[in-house]
Amino acid sequence: METASIGLLAAALDTSISMDQKVPALTIICIVLSLIMCVGAPIGFFLVIRKRIRVVGQAVIFGVLGYMVASTILVQLTFGLILMMPGATDLLNNNPAIQRILGVALTALYEVLGFFLGLKFLQRTLDRRGYRMDLGCALLFSLGYTAAAVISVTSSGLIQYLMVASSINGTGMQALVDAVEESAQENFLLAMNEFINSPSANYLLDGLSAVFQFVFRTCLAILCYGVLSGKMKTSTMAVAVGAEAVFVIPLLLVYLGVFPTMWFVEICYLIIDGLLVYYVLRVLKDYMKDEWEKLLEKPKDNNNRPGGKQQKMPKIVMPKD
Repeated sequence: METASIGLLAAALDTSISMDQKVPALTIICIVLSLIMCVGAPIGFFLVIRKRIRVVGQAVIFGVLGYMVASTILVQLTFGLILMMPGATDLLNNNPAIQRILGVALTALYEVLGFFLGLKFLQRTLDRRGYRMDLGCALLFSLGYTAAAVISVTSSGLIQYLMVASSINGTGMQALVDAVEESAQENFLLAMNEFINSPSANYLLDGLSAVFQFVFRTCLAILCYGVLSGKMKTSTMAVAVGAEAVFVIPLLLVYLGVFPTMWFVEICYLIIDGLLVYYVLRVLKDYMKDEWEKLLEKPKDNNNRPGGKQQKMPKIVMPKD
C-alpha cells in the first residue's frame, strides 16, 4: 500500500512565493497527530494482546520478514523484470499514472501472498518447536507486517515533514534555498510553497490511512489463519483476495484522476474496513469461537509462557532429626 500523501511536493503553483513564509502551527499539529496514529495503533494493540499470547517474538519477526520479502523485494524484482521488456521503460517513464497503478497492483498481490506464505512458514516453525500456531500468533504476524510498513514508509515521511517544518520556521526559507543547487531552486521553492500552503487537515491522511490499513491487515491475517488451521474452507482465500482487490480500487481511481482528493480514499477505506470487520467477526463466532473468546478473556498470570519469568519453586524445609 502507498501512503496518502501523493503529489504533495510536486505541484506547480500560480501564487507568488514569499521567502518569509512559515509552516502554520496547525499543520505541524496535524503532522504530529498523524504520526501518533501511525505508531500508536500497532503499539496499543501489542500492549493489549501480548499477555494473552504464548509465542510473541517469532510471530512479530515473521511479520516483519513477510513485509520485507513480499512488499519490497518481490515488488522490486518484478518491476525489474518488467523493465527488461522492450519499450517498458519508456512507457512507464512517460506515464507516471501507469507506473503507480502497477506498483499498487503488485503490492496488493504480493501482500496476500506474503500473509499466506508467511503464516505458513510460521506454522511450520512453531510445529518444529512443539508449539501450535493459534489466532494470537496470526494477529502478531499482522502486527509485525504493519509495523514494518509504517516505520519504513509512513512514519519516515511524516518525520521528514516535521524536520522540514522545523527548518523553515527556524532558519527560514532563504537558508534552505541557498543549500540547494541553483538549477533545482525553482522546483524546490514550488515544493516548499505547496508544503506550506496545503490545507492542514490533509496531513492527517497518512495517519488515517495507516490505521485503516492496520485494521484491514488484521482481518486479512485472521482469514489466512482460518484457512491454514483447517477451521475454514480454502475458498475463504477468495474472500481475502477479493477484499484486497477492492481495497486498492479507491487509490487507483485517484491515480487515474477520477476523484481529485485523497479524502475519497479514506472514506472508502472506512466503509471497506467496516464491512470486512463485520464479516470477520461473524467468521470468528462461527468457526473460531473458542479461540476468540479465549483471546478476549482477562489475561492470567503470564509468567509460565515461553520467554517469560518462571515461577519460583516452593522452599522445601527438611525435618530435623
